[in-house]
Amino acid sequence: RQMAKAYAETFPFRDWMIRSGNRLKLAVFGDSPSKNIIVGRDGWLFFNMEMALEDWLAVIPYSKADLDAAVGVMTARRDWLAKRGSAMLVVIAPNKSSVYGEFLPASLHKIGNETRLDQLARAMEAARIPFLDLRSALAAAKNMHRAYWKTDTHWNGWGAFAGAAAIVDALRQRFPAMPPLLAGGYRVEERTIPGGDLAEMLLLEAEITERAIDMVPLS
Repeated sequence: RQMAKAYAETFPFRDWMIRSGNRLKLAVFGDSPSKNIIVGRDGWLFFNMEMALEDWLAVIPYSKADLDAAVGVMTARRDWLAKRGSAMLVVIAPNKSSVYGEFLPASLHKIGNETRLDQLARAMEAARIPFLDLRSALAAAKNMHRAYWKTDTHWNGWGAFAGAAAIVDALRQRFPAMPPLLAGGYRVEERTIPGGDLAEMLLLEAEITERAIDMVPLS
């Protein structure tokens, strides 16, 4: 059994055949070769694990007990830090679909009216816990440059910069002497690189390339 398993994972041309099959399925049928990846529109790939799609569809909301538990933990941490003279800011980095949901397949439609992140933001605000939801900052940033990788689960250099700038702005409300993070101090550079982690999951990182968007300091 061990030899059969080892051979099944290492037989000659295995990766080449998988890549060829994945290319064929994408090119001819436009389907995802993996249940863990959603093929969106205009070359966008989306992660389909860890409830990423369910979050966007808003089909599994938090219960009141879930929200009460989260608020309880964050309240205790806020108060513990405050007694020691430290500030706390809770920051959520949103899934790519939260910012670029328009590139999901046209067959997908939101079912619920409120996502779990919507619920959490509302609960934190009601409990007066400093909370930063980066969705609005990234939605504004994407009007200038693409803020997430098309073939990866993460934000790119421009998206990371926009998120960091929003965090600094939020901290400046407590620490006004902190200088803002301004895009004018950087140069935006683009380059073509192999596909990101989602393309790698399909073994197609060489075939599905990506345009990197980096922020390069001017000095």
